[in-house]
Amino acid sequence: MARTLSWTINHYAMALLGSGVHDYTSGFIAGRAEVFRQIRLRGDYGEYCIDLLGRAQRAGFNVVEVPYVCVPRTAGDSKTGANLWDYLVKGRKYVSAAWRVRRETRNVMRET
Repeated sequence: MARTLSWTINHYAMALLGSGVHDYTSGFIAGRAEVFRQIRLRGDYGEYCIDLLGRAQRAGFNVVEVPYVCVPRTAGDSKTGANLWDYLVKGRKYVSAAWRVRRETRNVMRET
């Protein structure tokens, strides 16, 4: 279930924000200080990743994905959720973040 939700949200984000990033929900981000000075993190959960990557691309920063291996968890609980309801509640925030960044991008393009 988690893989299906992640796949769905990532494809939604790619459709709205561009396919230059393939994993908008990984949560693993490294960046130059200049990026973080210009783009402040927004979001109270994992949607910060979608928001930051979308706005960084819009601002013209070079966004590069580095492959990594995400192994199944051996202990502890997923922060995304323990059941379908948890996934839907938190997934809603991801979808909202992608839509907000897309809307902001359109507004910036209209102003220029």
